Amino acid sequence: MKKTLLRIMAALLTLMIGIGTAAAGKTEEEDPVVVRVGVYEYPLSLAKYALSSAQELAGMGIFLSGGSAGDGSGDREKLIESVIDRIVRIGVLENKLTEDGLHSLTEEENAKVNSYTRETYQSIWEGFQQQLKANGYEADEQKIMEWLRKDLGFTMDVVYKEALAQVWIDRGLEAYCGDVTITPAEVYDYLMKNYVEPDREAYENNIPRYEEEILTAGNESFYTPEGYRIIRQIQLDFPEEIVRKTNELMPDWQTLSSEMAKLREEIADAVIGGKDPSALREAYLEKQEKRDALEAKIKEIRAQAPELLAETLNEISGRLRKGEPFSSLEKEFSTAEDQGELYFHALSDRWAPAFRDAAAALAAPGDVSGPVITDKGLHIIRYERDAEGGVHRLSGEEEEALEYSAFRAKQLEALDPLIDEWSPKYETETHPELLR
Repeated sequence: MKKTLLRIMAALLTLMIGIGTAAAGKTEEEDPVVVRVGVYEYPLSLAKYALSSAQELAGMGIFLSGGSAGDGSGDREKLIESVIDRIVRIGVLENKLTEDGLHSLTEEENAKVNSYTRETYQSIWEGFQQQLKANGYEADEQKIMEWLRKDLGFTMDVVYKEALAQVWIDRGLEAYCGDVTITPAEVYDYLMKNYVEPDREAYENNIPRYEEEILTAGNESFYTPEGYRIIRQIQLDFPEEIVRKTNELMPDWQTLSSEMAKLREEIADAVIGGKDPSALREAYLEKQEKRDALEAKIKEIRAQAPELLAETLNEISGRLRKGEPFSSLEKEFSTAEDQGELYFHALSDRWAPAFRDAAAALAAPGDVSGPVITDKGLHIIRYERDAEGGVHRLSGEEEEALEYSAFRAKQLEALDPLIDEWSPKYETETHPELLR
């Protein structure tokens, strides 16, 4: 599942804030109060935005209450309860900070919040606009702002309050959880529980999903399934003679494919309607036979590629025998869009069957295949090396970030029971029905 900018930003905001959102003061009449805790009020727009973020996270398999889609906690009602609970908890924290004289911003903090607000609002707004254009929708700036406000509760003010909530959380952790420490073993356990094991569970036995969500989408995984190879390829386009001959056959192939698709729908409708689909099936099989014959003819035409490209293939082969690097020849000859080192797995569905079989058949690093024909052209494949499988090896910068993240998580765990202890002191009013 590819993460769009809007999904990523919504997810990051929710994860960053961790335990909810908050805002002080009166709200406008069209933005009613959804939660009131002590002296602080929290408007519907803020809750709507937190809910939209929670829904995006749930779509990625991340649940704020520690549940999963399998146990029902991913449904909208559970998410509403989770959002309301987190708003209440941040409200308790804000009231406690106010009592202790800690609820104020320094000039530096205010500047950071304002800067973050502007940058984040612009990023999400542009991401939404790009999504609209990618899906063929055109809308002016005012219309986009109205959609974001009504559907997601997304405004500049909401982003400001989200950022402000992080300041109060930081303040609370510093004031009430400053004695928390973390050991290397706890950091490792945090890595395994929150990053490695979820990725292992998701991808270890599902290579197509790993390739779709990680390799194709450009996302990061903390676990690489075993069995991956690093390969390179030189792709040669079909000669003009082959392209011309196959292009002459393609309109008939496309017509037959369209007619077969229509017949499949008619067969399904006949079965559902209790009618005899025999005649439709016979017509389908007749067209399939004709298409198979066309495909065999196309395959026969393409099989001439090694002979027609023999001069180029001989040059590549000769230069490889002389020790010229495969990567240099790839740069010179290959017409493939994806050049350089590529991840390959025998269970992958990213490659044409002929390509996959040839790459999997290479016995050892350094081996080079003979010419392999696919719909894209003629390929020469080199087995570079085995990819390192298992747990992702962290860089020094990643280790520092992980340690900080684990430390913050432990602080938040320490803050939770304190919030439970303070909660009875503040009168609370909630209106989850406004989110329904």
